[in-house]
Amino acid sequence: LRNYFSKINYFLTMGDANEEYYRKHGVSASRMIRMHYPIDFDTYKRAYQEKENLRSTTRNKYGISENEIVLSVVGKLVPWKNQDHIIDAMTLLEKEGILVHLFILGSGEMKDAWELKAEQLKKSKVHFTGFVNSDQSPSYYATTDVYVHPASLEPHSVAISEAIMMGCPIILSDRCGSYGETDDVQE
Repeated sequence: LRNYFSKINYFLTMGDANEEYYRKHGVSASRMIRMHYPIDFDTYKRAYQEKENLRSTTRNKYGISENEIVLSVVGKLVPWKNQDHIIDAMTLLEKEGILVHLFILGSGEMKDAWELKAEQLKKSKVHFTGFVNSDQSPSYYATTDVYVHPASLEPHSVAISEAIMMGCPIILSDRCGSYGETDDVQE
């Protein structure tokens, strides 16, 4: 890769982890130009201004009271996205008397298996929404108390950027490229 990369003038990068990858293969900082994930800023700005209304409307739609905790995750339902890890955590939380709702936005090959796993929950609830159009996503983020992204392989998720735009606290795995000292998610 060093030889190949030496022939490229500039690299459009997406975050700290992406830039670290290029540095590892001999690309100097002067050849990197930081870009940001393209999200519809105007839509999210308007949605944030309407956050309380979106939150109460979506919670009412799903029968979730204001004092209940809501988690969410967005992404294709595939093994490496690990949405089932959140269901496992919900099982542990139930044993501690902590009940939560989880919105899983997306579709994919693991849906049936994870629906079966979710049926094992006694009181907590997993809501599988299927594919959600981008104009409806802000409603789910507005409803969310904590956005969780447990992927074992995730270069840089647009969903994390969207959740941040809606003011959601973020929990993500150390395999997501959305965190770092100058990235979307910072300690």
